[in-house]
Amino acid sequence: MNDIKIQMPDTHIVVLAAGQGTRMKSGLPKVLHRIGGQSLIGHVLKTAETLEPATVTVIVGHQASMVREHLGVRQNTGFALQEPQLGTAHALQQAEEALAGRTGTAVLLSGDVPLLSAATLRRLVDVHRGAGAAATVVTATVERPYGYGRIVRSDGRIARIVEERARQCHPLPEAFRQHRGRLGRAVRDAEQIQHRVHRAIGLRQPVQARVHAKVLSHREAIPQSRCFGKKADARAQRLAAKAAAAEQLKAEQIEREAAEKAERELAEQLEHEARIAREAALEEEKKRARDERYAARKAAKR
Repeated sequence: MNDIKIQMPDTHIVVLAAGQGTRMKSGLPKVLHRIGGQSLIGHVLKTAETLEPATVTVIVGHQASMVREHLGVRQNTGFALQEPQLGTAHALQQAEEALAGRTGTAVLLSGDVPLLSAATLRRLVDVHRGAGAAATVVTATVERPYGYGRIVRSDGRIARIVEERARQCHPLPEAFRQHRGRLGRAVRDAEQIQHRVHRAIGLRQPVQARVHAKVLSHREAIPQSRCFGKKADARAQRLAAKAAAAEQLKAEQIEREAAEKAERELAEQLEHEARIAREAALEEEKKRARDERYAARKAAKR
């Protein structure tokens, strides 16, 4: 009997890495900052590789040459330039040429989310394909949702994504089904509605396209340092100890400088008082000498 091999749909990864990261206040592109021994985007691509993607497209923009040089040559990986940077959906549009003629699932990742696990990505793709959805968004219910976009649901499905209103948050990736070998309406819809991918989600509902959500727990969505293993924990402890030692040295230096300043001020005060005393003594000596001369002249006249 011949084994029958089931052909699985292709997976295509798109990684957004064009942003400047102004809040980092650094000349280095945000995705190239290091954590746990490698760059943020290095972690993202390493996790993405577990999906065995047919293609990986990295969207570059700010300091694109530096990001390209850092990543080097990788299997099935290409770059698309976003210039100028006009937002998330505009960045996604730059991948349309790279994905032209391909079918399967496009997984959109952010290059500055290094703690996303391979298991979460695998579940995202499985849920997306199993639901037959046009788009699947990873959402999470977190303890402190401040700063995240909010998911608004209708009949259990995603209706739209808004800011700071509900408790369920949208911090993570999306998966889109590609139609007829193209990236699909997600790109073109986004262009029509102020270059925002989450607005594209809202636009899908009237045309009956299924938008699915994969919900993560707080622990899954916001993992702690243990996600990088015991070595990272030990490194974090070393860094914390080093920081504490640096703070102690700084405090000691401040205390030492304060003591030295007090000593200098005391020495200057004593020197000032001694100078005043010497000047007073000199003036007294001069006065005594004048008085003696005056007395001598007066005695001579008699």
